[in-house]
Amino acid sequence: MFYVFAEHIFGGILYPSREFSKELFVAASWGDALFFMIYGVLFSVVVLVWVTSYQKLVYHKLVFAKFGNLSDFVYRVFGREFYILDICSSASKKLINFSKTINYKMKY
Repeated sequence: MFYVFAEHIFGGILYPSREFSKELFVAASWGDALFFMIYGVLFSVVVLVWVTSYQKLVYHKLVFAKFGNLSDFVYRVFGREFYILDICSSASKKLINFSKTINYKMKY
């Protein structure tokens, strides 16, 4: 969405040729089938998580109890945003420690 907005604002400056701009949009676009498939899967997952969370909060029970801890796992993963921030934080700490080790060895 930002790309479309930026293209309308800065299109003449960034891409003086309209043909080049059209080629970029075609190269960056997905096919309709792929887009609707991804959209359908994500929509289904969101609805499933919403129903599970609603049932757990309001009725203190799970509609999908036969799946066992799967619904709790999905709830935790979505609640922590796929642990992306935790993974990035851990990786950055390891990278910093690695660079400190290299800097220490380079001094001597």
